[in-house]
Amino acid sequence: MQVNPFDILTERQAKKQQRAHHLIEQARQWDKPIRAGLAQLARTIWPNDHRFGLIPAHRYRLRQRCAPGSYLWWIEHDIPPYDRFWCTAYQVELNLDEADIPTLTVQSGTTNHPVRPLTKENLIRVLAQAGNDLPLLIPRHMGQADDP
Repeated sequence: MQVNPFDILTERQAKKQQRAHHLIEQARQWDKPIRAGLAQLARTIWPNDHRFGLIPAHRYRLRQRCAPGSYLWWIEHDIPPYDRFWCTAYQVELNLDEADIPTLTVQSGTTNHPVRPLTKENLIRVLAQAGNDLPLLIPRHMGQADDP
């Protein structure tokens, strides 16, 4: 019996699409808790300023991006005095392992902190733990940020 290369390619592509769909579902499920946790971390590390003593002004930006095979959320803060090209950040990455089980990793400037077991409470705990480390130094992303 001959194996058709087209069938093998079609099967691989179907598995890849199924994996991407599963990652999208997991990103939707974890989006709100990750955003809330990152915003809480940012408010703790970089408290709001007040313009004219009245209007609160956030000192951080919350961003997200879909990378090949993963989703990234991060908070970034400008380095004082203002640097147009670099900022400090803490990042959360959502991946799928070989068995298509979601994994979350919080990245700080010194180490990666895996979230195990994968619960919202552990995510908040690990974010607070990462907040004690130095932040990442990343290129500043231009463009519209999500509302904190």
